[in-house]
Amino acid sequence: MDKILVIGAGIGGIHAALELAEAGYYVYLVEKSPFLGGLMAQIFKTYPTCFYCHIYPKLSACINHFNIEVLTQTQVEKVEGEAGNFQVTLIQGPQYVNNKCNACGICASKCPVKVNDPFLRKLQSRKAIYLPYASVFPNRYVIDTKNCLFFTKGECKECERVCPVQAIDFNAPQEVRHLNVGAIILASGARLSDASIYDAYNYLKLPSVITSMEFERLIKNSIATLGDLVRPWDRKKIQRVAWLQCVGSRDVTNNHGYCSSVCCMYALKEAIVTQKRNIQGSIFFMDLRAYGKKGEQYLTKAKEAGVRFIRSRVHAILESPENGNVIVRYASPEGGLKEEEFDLAVLSVGFSPSPKMVALAQKTGIALNHYDFVSVDMLRPVQTSRAGIYTCGVFQEPKDILDTTIQASAAAAEASLVLKTPEKVIEPYPPVFSQEPRLGVFICQCQGSISDIIKIDKILEDLKQLPQVVCAKAHFNLCSLEGRQFIKEKIKEFKLDRMVIAACSPRLYETHFKKIGEEVGLNPYLIEIANIREQCAWVHADWQEAATEKATEIIKMAVAKIALEKPLLRKRPSVFKKGLVIGGGIAGLSAALHLAKRGIEVYLVERTEQLGGIAKKLYFSWQGRNIQSFLKELIEQVEKHPLIKVFKKTEIVETKGKVGAFTTILNTPSGNQEVHHGIIIIATGGKEDRPADYLYGKHSRVLSLLEIEERIAKGDKLLQNSKNVVFIQCVGSRDDNRPYCSRVCCTHSLKNAIQLKEKNPEINIYILYRDIRTFGFREDVYRKARNKGIVFIRYDLDKKPQVEMEEGGSQLKVKVYDPILREELVINADILALALPIIPSSENKKLAQILNIPLDEFGFFQETLKDLSVVDTPVAGIFICGLSQGPKFMEESIAQAMAAANRGVLILSKDEIFLSPIVSQVVDENCDGCGYCIDPCPYNALSLIEYIKNGEIKKTVESNPFLCQGCGICQATCPKKGIYIPNHSLEQFSAMIDMALKLS
Repeated sequence: MDKILVIGAGIGGIHAALELAEAGYYVYLVEKSPFLGGLMAQIFKTYPTCFYCHIYPKLSACINHFNIEVLTQTQVEKVEGEAGNFQVTLIQGPQYVNNKCNACGICASKCPVKVNDPFLRKLQSRKAIYLPYASVFPNRYVIDTKNCLFFTKGECKECERVCPVQAIDFNAPQEVRHLNVGAIILASGARLSDASIYDAYNYLKLPSVITSMEFERLIKNSIATLGDLVRPWDRKKIQRVAWLQCVGSRDVTNNHGYCSSVCCMYALKEAIVTQKRNIQGSIFFMDLRAYGKKGEQYLTKAKEAGVRFIRSRVHAILESPENGNVIVRYASPEGGLKEEEFDLAVLSVGFSPSPKMVALAQKTGIALNHYDFVSVDMLRPVQTSRAGIYTCGVFQEPKDILDTTIQASAAAAEASLVLKTPEKVIEPYPPVFSQEPRLGVFICQCQGSISDIIKIDKILEDLKQLPQVVCAKAHFNLCSLEGRQFIKEKIKEFKLDRMVIAACSPRLYETHFKKIGEEVGLNPYLIEIANIREQCAWVHADWQEAATEKATEIIKMAVAKIALEKPLLRKRPSVFKKGLVIGGGIAGLSAALHLAKRGIEVYLVERTEQLGGIAKKLYFSWQGRNIQSFLKELIEQVEKHPLIKVFKKTEIVETKGKVGAFTTILNTPSGNQEVHHGIIIIATGGKEDRPADYLYGKHSRVLSLLEIEERIAKGDKLLQNSKNVVFIQCVGSRDDNRPYCSRVCCTHSLKNAIQLKEKNPEINIYILYRDIRTFGFREDVYRKARNKGIVFIRYDLDKKPQVEMEEGGSQLKVKVYDPILREELVINADILALALPIIPSSENKKLAQILNIPLDEFGFFQETLKDLSVVDTPVAGIFICGLSQGPKFMEESIAQAMAAANRGVLILSKDEIFLSPIVSQVVDENCDGCGYCIDPCPYNALSLIEYIKNGEIKKTVESNPFLCQGCGICQATCPKKGIYIPNHSLEQFSAMIDMALKLS
C-alpha cells in the first residue's frame, strides 16, 4: 500500500504531505475547515520567519501536487484495519461554495445580512458569505450557515443568483468516502484556549480586552486604518498596550497545567512590532520562556526596542469609566498592589485540546494523555499507541513552527517504513516537434478574475498577428482538470514546441504547467509564465483599457523571450545509494538506523572509541525513562545491522564531490580509507561546558548536572548524607559571552532535584534561577518539584549568587539576594550543582571547513530554514541533526535525526538526480578570470581555476551546478559576457525590451 492519509492541513500536515508526495507516495490531505494553513495562516508575521515567504508557497504546492488530493471540510468517521492496510471512512461536508469561486466578492456585496466579524471583533463587519481573512487559501468565499437567511429562514439565495461563475450551490450534498491507506498521520493541531473563562480579565465584557490572535489580525489589517493601530471598538489610536502571559496555560484549575510553549515568543514579536510604531508595550509575565538557540536573542532584541517587562501575574483587568481604557491591577515586584492604565490589554492565550481532537483520537483508536493531547513515548516521539498511526505538531504537544516541521518530517519517515515503496517512473526527455519555433499562447480567464478586467478577445486578436504564434487560445480556468486537458489537446493539435501561459503568478502554478507540457512531450524549459493577474488585473482593476494594454505588453514580451529559448537538458548524475553519518550519539545512531531500515547502506563515523555521545552520561529522562537501557539497545541494533558499517576512533580528512556523489577520506586506526556516498548527515553532538565560576574544578562538591545525575544513579553516599543541596541555573549562559539559552537545563535540574528528594525526603534543595523554562508538558516537572517542597529563589544577572569555601573546605557557603524578601540569604551547601550550557563539539569548526558549510555565531551548524526545515544546510545533500544544530532534548534529537534521514532518503531513493539546467554557464573564450562574479554570488557556487591552453596558464571561473540557483547576479556583474544563465540571455532581454518599445 503506497497511499497515506494525513489529517490536518496546518503546518505539520502540509509539511508531512509534501515530503511523502515528493517520495512518490499518494497522499490524501484531509482538513476539517474549508481552508489550508491552520492557525498559522491567520497571523501577521511568525517568529523566526515570514508566513508569505515560506508557508504560502507550501499551501500552493499542496493544492497543485499531482500526488496530493486535498479534501477540505472533511472529517474522519471511522478507522479500521491495521498498519499497512487501514480502511478509513470520511465524511465531506456540503461544498456550498465550490472550486469555481474566484473570490470576486460580488456575492458578499449583494448579501443583505451584516454581522460583526469575529475575526476582527468590532473593527469591521462582514456578510453571511465572506472571506475569513486576506491570505486565506484556497482563496474562495464561505457561507456562515448560522447567519445566512437561507439556512435560518429558508429564503434569499441572492448570492447564488448573482455569482458570475455559478460557484454557489445550496443543494450541494454531503459525501461519504471510503479510503484504503497504509498509514495515517495525525496533524490536526489544537484550538486556542478560551479566555472568557477567566472572569477577572473581563474578556468579551470589556471591548479593550482582546486575545493575541485578535491582535495579530489587528496588525495585519491595519492597512484598513491607514497603517495606524486603532482600538476595535472606538477607533482610538493605540498608544499603550499590555500583554498578559499564561492565559489558558499553567493553570491546573482548568486542566491546562502545561505551558503552551509559544506564547512568550509571539508576545515578544507583537511587542516589537508595536514598538516600531511608537507604541509602548508592556509584558506581564511569571517566567519568560524564550528558550533555545535564538530565543534569548529575541528577548534581548525586545528589551533593546524598549519593551517593558513586569514580573507579575495580573490580578484583574478593570475598565476606566472616563475613556474606556483598561486598568491592569497587579502585585508589583517591589511589593504592594499597583494599577496601570492602558489603551488595550492583550491576553496571550495558549493551546488547548478541542472536543474534535478527543473525538478524532477515539475514532482512530489512539491513547491520550492526562491533558487530552496524544500520548507518545519520548523515545519514539511520533509513534502513537496504535501501530501505523503517527502524530506531529500541536496535536501531540504545544510547540512552535520549527519543532512542528521537524516532527512532520519524522512522522513522514516513520510512516514510510510501513508503506509499500512507490514504483519509480523514469521521465523521458520530451522531444521537440520541429526546428522552427511553433509557439502557443494560452490565456486564463481565472474564472472571471482576469477576464472581468482585461479584454482577452482583443489580446488574442493582437497575438495572432505575431509570426511566431501559431495558436492563441483562452480558457475559463487553465489550472483546473478541464484546463489541463485543454492545453494538452492544443499542444498535440498544433504541434507546439513552446508555450506561454498568461495567468497568475509563476510562484503558484509554474511547476504545474510545466508538468502538463511534459506529459505530452513539450520541453519544460520552453514554457514561459506571463503574470497578468497579480501584476496587472488585480492592481489595475479600475483602468480596464490600460490593464488590457499592459497585459498585451507582458504577454508579447514573454513571446519575444521564449522565441529565442533553446530546449535544455536536465542533468542526471547517478547516485551513490549510501549515506555517511558523522557522529555516534543518539542523533547519529537514530539517523543511521532509519536509513538502514529503508534499505540504505550507511557509514557511521565516530571519533571516539565508544558510541553513545553525551547520552552515556544520562541515566533517566524527565518522563522517568531509563536512558542507559534505551541507549544500550540502540547501539546493539546499529552494530548488528548488516547495512551499517561503524568506524570508531575515526575522523573525516577530506570530502569532495556533490549531492549524490560524495567521496570522503576517513582516517581510521588502520589507515586512510575512501568511501563513496550520496548524502551526509552531521550529528557531531555537543558537550557540557566547563566554567571557571563557582569553584568548579577546584572543589570536589561542586558538580555539573551530568555529574550529579551520575552520582544519583549510582547511589553516591555523599548525596545520601547531604542536608542542603543548591542548584544554580544559567551558569555561563544567557550572558554577553554566551547569549543563548540551552533549552534543557531547567528541566534537567528539576528532574535531578526530584530524584534527590524522593530518595531522601528530609534533604533541603534550593534552586537559584533567572527564569524556569519548562515549556510544554515539562511544566508538570516544575509543579511536582514545588509540591515536594523544593525551594526556588530567583536572582538577577546583576546580582549573581556568590559561592565561598568554608574553613576546613567540607562545606560551601552560597549567598544570594532574594528579591521577594529583599535581603541576602546565606545557604550552607553540602553539594552545589551547576546548570552549565551545552556548547558545540570541538570538531565542528574543522568539519565545517572540510564540508564548506557555515556555523552560526555560537559554533553550532547553521540551518538554512529552507522550506522551514531545520535539518538542511546550504550544501545540497548535507543535513544536520541533534546537538550539532543546537541544544535540545533527547526526544527532539531523535525526531530531528529521523527528519534528516528522511530528507536524505528523498535523494538516495532515486537512481538519478534531476538538476535544473537553469544554472550559470561559463564561456571560457570570453572569461579572463577577473573574478568579479565570485564574491557577489550568494550561494558560493563559483570558484576561480587555472588551466593550460596552448602551453599558457589561463584563468577562468568554474560553476558548481549543485549550488547555483540561477539567480543571474554573476551575469549582471560580468563585464565581458563570460558567464550567462541559459534561457535568460542578454539577447533575450534585448528582444523583450525591443518588443516593449515597439508596442509603446
